[in-house]
Amino acid sequence: NAASTKWNFIKFLPGLVGGHCIGVDPYYLTFKSKQMGYEPKIISAGRKLNDDMGNYVSKNMIMRMKEKLGYKKKYKVLILGYTFKEDCNDYRNTKVSDIYNYLTKLSHNVEIYDPKIDYKQCADLKNIKFIGKIKKDYDGIIIAVAHKEFLRMGINKIRSYCKSKHVIFDLKDLFQDQEVDLKL
Repeated sequence: NAASTKWNFIKFLPGLVGGHCIGVDPYYLTFKSKQMGYEPKIISAGRKLNDDMGNYVSKNMIMRMKEKLGYKKKYKVLILGYTFKEDCNDYRNTKVSDIYNYLTKLSHNVEIYDPKIDYKQCADLKNIKFIGKIKKDYDGIIIAVAHKEFLRMGINKIRSYCKSKHVIFDLKDLFQDQEVDLKL
């Protein structure tokens, strides 16, 4: 907060980093660096961290649900947002797919709501469970993308989609710490 008072401060928050610039382009740089005999350790470490973030989020969500809700074989989870960044319809190289894949591989019931994607027009998304209208009775919600619509919805509306005991994981710092169960 103190740093944000400076004129040249740019606020960066942890989260899922998809798209092409950060999600793909560093691989070209590391490939070329290695060809020229240089081992780009910092870039490689950053890539590994970003590539593992979906699994990290998923594991923490499951662990928190077990702590708060008790063990269940299948949790019902809603992921809010699928695009690689807020308020756009581009989902190429999205890291949200890693969360979805991890949770569904463990047989959890996972649905995705993203108002920016016309998923009916996207043949490559046919194996993902998108919903056009948010239902109720979720064990947990992961706020994965900071679409303005989710902020306008507000935490109380988002919470209304959950069971009385639930977990909300805010990956994009949309809401106050005390309003959610987990943040990055």
